[in-house]
Amino acid sequence: MLKYFNGYWKWSRRVTSLGTNTILASVSDGNASFAPFLNSQSLLYREIGHLENFESLSASGGTVTRQYIYTFNDENVIVFHCSASDRGNVDPRSAPNAENFTRLTEFHRFKSNTTTAECVHICIDDKYTGLYNFVSDAKFELQWTVIGPNKNYKIKKITWQKVALSTNKQLQKKYKISEFDCKHLRCASESCVTVPPLRTAKEYLSMNEQYYMSTGCDIINEYLKGGIPRQGITEITGESGCGKTQLSLQLSLIAQLPSSKGGLDGMTVYIETEGKFAHARLRQLAESISEKFGVNVTKLQSNVLVRECKEVDDLVYCISTLLKNIIKDRPIKLIIIDSIAALFRSEFSYSESIARAEKLNKIGVCLKEYSANYGTVVVCTNQVSANIKEHGREGELNVKPALGLAWSNLVTTRLMMRRLRSTDATSRFINVIYSPLLPSFLFSSCNFIIEKSGVKGVPNHDF
Repeated sequence: MLKYFNGYWKWSRRVTSLGTNTILASVSDGNASFAPFLNSQSLLYREIGHLENFESLSASGGTVTRQYIYTFNDENVIVFHCSASDRGNVDPRSAPNAENFTRLTEFHRFKSNTTTAECVHICIDDKYTGLYNFVSDAKFELQWTVIGPNKNYKIKKITWQKVALSTNKQLQKKYKISEFDCKHLRCASESCVTVPPLRTAKEYLSMNEQYYMSTGCDIINEYLKGGIPRQGITEITGESGCGKTQLSLQLSLIAQLPSSKGGLDGMTVYIETEGKFAHARLRQLAESISEKFGVNVTKLQSNVLVRECKEVDDLVYCISTLLKNIIKDRPIKLIIIDSIAALFRSEFSYSESIARAEKLNKIGVCLKEYSANYGTVVVCTNQVSANIKEHGREGELNVKPALGLAWSNLVTTRLMMRRLRSTDATSRFINVIYSPLLPSFLFSSCNFIIEKSGVKGVPNHDF
C-alpha cells in the first residue's frame, strides 16, 4: 500500500450539497505528492490547487493547501492531521523538513490490502464517513459524506481568535466538546490566528496621533487636554439635571464632523434606557452645529441611530449582538449609553449582585472590544447614589457613582458632573475623577453652562 501511494499525483475535488448534489466548491487541476517522511513506514501527503465555484460557501477563492501524514502497518493505514510551523512551503515537489512539523492528530484510519475501504471521523458534532475506492494503479477516489450542524458555512459559532484565547475547560463548558477535540482545535488555531507584532512606544504613538474627540467646546477640550478619550470606556456621572444627557446629545452630533474639526467622521449609536429619546433637543442642537460648522441638519440627525432599551436583557442583546452586526456594515464611530445604571438599579436587588456583575462585565467587555477593534469611542452616562461617608462643599450633594466596583473596574475614564445651587443661579462644573490619559483634577474643575446652542465651558473667573 505504501508503494501504491508514493509519488506525484494530479487531483481534483468537488464539494456538493447532500441531497441536491449542487456543487458548492471545486478544484479541477491540483498537484499533490506522497513523499517518504519521518521513517520508512510514513508518507507525507501535500496538495495545492485553486478553489473555484466557492460562492455558496461564503468563502474567498484562491490557493488551497492540505497536508497529512500517512503511516502504514500490516493491517491499517492511519492518517494524521499535521501542524506545520512552516506553512509557506507547501509545494508538493519540495523536500519536506521534519523539524517544521510539531504536532500530529489522528484524522482517520482504514484497512489496507483491499480495493475499497471505509473510515469514520467525528469532529465535534459533525460525522465524517469516508470511502476509499482504488480504481487502478494510477487512480483512486475518496468520497466523504459530512453530516452535522457545524457544516452550515453561513453561520460561524466560534472563531479561531476565541479558540486561541480560551482554555480547554472554557471550550469544553461552552461548546460541549471533549478534551481531545479541545486540544485539536487549539492546535489548529495556532496556525490560523495572526498574533500582532510587538511595537515600540514611539511606533505606537505615531499610529495613534488622535487620542481624543472634541466635546464641541474649546474650553472643555482644553480642560480635558483634548476632549473625550478615544480609548476604552468614558463614563460621565452625576446627579439628575447636571447636564449628562445634554453633553451626550452634543457628542452624538460632533462625532459626525471631520477629524480636522475634532470629530470622528462617522455615525453614532445612541442607546436610551431612561425613557423617550430627546429628539426635539437633538434637532435644536443639530441646527446650532449646522450653523457653526456648515453641516446639513437632516444629515446630522440621520447619522444618529437610536435604540430604546427597557430591560437589562434587551440592553445586553443590543450591545453584544445587534451592535456587532451594525458596526461591521456602517462607520459607527461613537456609542453612547444613556444611562448604564437605570435598568440595573430597577431590575436587580442587593442580593442579586453577582448576577448583576456578570451582565455588567459582559457589556463592558463588548464595549471595550468595539473600542479596540474598530476605533469606536464609547461614552456611558451613570447615575449617582448618596455618599454618607464624605462631606461636600456647601450647596453640593454628597454622591458617588452608581453600580459599585463591578462597573468601576470596567471604566477607563471617569468624569463627574456636579451642580451647586445658590439663591441666584445654578453653577455647573465637570472634573476628572480618574483616567490613564488625563491628569486627575479632584480639586479643580471646568465650569460650564447649558444654552440653546449646547454645553459651553465658562472661564472660572466669570463665576
